[in-house]
Amino acid sequence: PCFFSSLEKAKALGNKNIVFRQLYNIGLCYKGLSETTKAISYFHQAILEGEPIGEKLFQVYYELVRIHLKQKEFIEGQEFYEKAKRQATSYHDDLFLTLLDFMEELFFKSANLSEVLEALEKLENPRGYPYMEDLALEAAQFYTENGRMDESVKLYEKVMYARKQIQRSDCLYEFR
Repeated sequence: PCFFSSLEKAKALGNKNIVFRQLYNIGLCYKGLSETTKAISYFHQAILEGEPIGEKLFQVYYELVRIHLKQKEFIEGQEFYEKAKRQATSYHDDLFLTLLDFMEELFFKSANLSEVLEALEKLENPRGYPYMEDLALEAAQFYTENGRMDESVKLYEKVMYARKQIQRSDCLYEFR
């Protein structure tokens, strides 16, 4: 409710940056609730608001990559992957380039366990652990769905490792 309220106030004030940010946040909320149709709708609205004002859209594109790939919509996933990669490269955002490299290893290449684990190792830092936890879980589910249980177990172990690191450090989950 607070995001919807903030969105309406930002629209009334004509603050396009806040409108963009709130549409993105609402999309994240719906994604977290597994309401992907609504999440996709809000992410697309965020893109429409963000493009004309030069917002960094690679975060929105990244979320769309994850949604579409999880739903096995590889053409759409590839499309948003390319957009995210181009923009993250132009902004020199190493974190999102690392996240995209992981997605590439898991979904667009052979999903070789050692390469997937190597991509996750790049997130071995306080800022990266929450992403490591999230992506390792996604990879574990991917391997489980594909009957690759030994690989799945390794990724679930990585999830637990990331959670322990988060609990032990002053690492905080990043909210946008």
